[in-house]
Amino acid sequence: MTETPQVDAALRQAAEHDPEMFEHAPEIIYTHDLEGNLVAFSRSAERITGYSREELGGMHFGSVVAPEYRDLARQMILRKLAGDPVTIYELEIVRKDGERVPLEISSWLVKVDGRPVGIQGIARDITERRKIEASVQESERRFRALIENSTDAIMLWSRQGRVVYAAPSVERVLGYSEPEVAGRIALELVHPDDADQAGRLWVEVMKAPGNQAGGLFRVRHNDGSWRWIEGVGKNLLDQPGVGAIVATFRDVTERIRTQQELQDSVRLLESAYADRRALMARLVNAQEEERERIAQDIHDDSIQGLTAALIRLEMLRNHLADPKQLEITDQLVADVRRCISGLRGLIFEVHPHALDEYGLVAAIRQILERARHQTGVEFDVAGALPEEPSSESRQIMFRIAQEAVTNILKHARARRIDVTVDAIEDGCRIRIRDDGAGLASAARASATTEPEPGHLGLAGMRARAHSSGGWWRMESEPERGTLVEYWIPNVRPHSAAEPSRS
Repeated sequence: MTETPQVDAALRQAAEHDPEMFEHAPEIIYTHDLEGNLVAFSRSAERITGYSREELGGMHFGSVVAPEYRDLARQMILRKLAGDPVTIYELEIVRKDGERVPLEISSWLVKVDGRPVGIQGIARDITERRKIEASVQESERRFRALIENSTDAIMLWSRQGRVVYAAPSVERVLGYSEPEVAGRIALELVHPDDADQAGRLWVEVMKAPGNQAGGLFRVRHNDGSWRWIEGVGKNLLDQPGVGAIVATFRDVTERIRTQQELQDSVRLLESAYADRRALMARLVNAQEEERERIAQDIHDDSIQGLTAALIRLEMLRNHLADPKQLEITDQLVADVRRCISGLRGLIFEVHPHALDEYGLVAAIRQILERARHQTGVEFDVAGALPEEPSSESRQIMFRIAQEAVTNILKHARARRIDVTVDAIEDGCRIRIRDDGAGLASAARASATTEPEPGHLGLAGMRARAHSSGGWWRMESEPERGTLVEYWIPNVRPHSAAEPSRS
């Protein structure tokens, strides 16, 4: 309790020297005696503490101050008595409902006739400030956790390009601790061959606030080796709290090495592929040359010989009068004619002159004309080529078509065959569809796996297409016909990649 009514009145008067402010101030304006008993307080004390005026009147501050802050409150009184004019500190009070409220206290001595008689102060509710501070601290913790645990290295550079901060990740990526790089010109670490590129990126970033630029170049590791890094710099010199160029980068040395190895492998594969294509072209040429030689031999030897024999038989027939001898001679003439016709057909099978003379589409049409003559099957050939494929590619395309039509005639019992020829991606795609019996599942499987007995033609077509760098596929269902489709590249030293099969 205060010593006298005069002291009590003095404390009240000190607290209420501006009644309007005292009544409406958002902060608690209060006075208490040196023992800590409240003498006067503004109306906001009711709102902040939850106690009524009657309850607060004469209450000791220890009744509202949280237990762990009571010693602090007493120490502040002693400091003021020891000569500190104003003490500013924070503590927490416990409201009547038990909720804690953080307050910032600014307090000073009240004197009467030069003698200390009490304490006057202002208590501000800093709940919102505490929330903001906690949010900021949490954000800082998260930011620091991100920075310190980032797999990407992070550096801050000054306007002059000197390192002002290096995250721990820099040491993981380049082996430098922050003290080892602090103050250094960052671009000094760049490989001499990449210095111009890095310099251009720096100029681009420095042109204006917010500018960003990135690139790929080599940087010297702390162990002396050169590492490929991929990085981005952003100009945040005008951002409060940053004021730097923020650089983030990662070590991509292994990726670059893998890419280089992949490129080397691709070059080797391309070379092997080109060699295979060249070998295939030579084999095709050799085969066709041999076929042409055989066809020429058949024409010049067998057919010519049979034609001469036919002439002599017909001359002999003119000198015969016996009906029996005439009958035998007529049979011999018919047999020789069939042999000559068969040999001419064999010449077409072995070496179709129409392929060289009139082109691929005409040669395929000739195959189908012969099929119609032999079996009565109807056909249609659609499409055209802007230019003829190379001789090697044309031979492979023709042979696969020839094999496909042969299979249809032998097995499909088809009434119609439709062929489409298209030029696609530096090659030729051919589709051959029939309306015949189709293939059972085992036969279809043989087209993509090892051939079964009786299905060597399917495997042969596939092998021809694949060995030339193309593709081959077949669709077939029993009694619903068959589609054979293939694409063969035009054999050149640098042919296009395989097109899609859609």
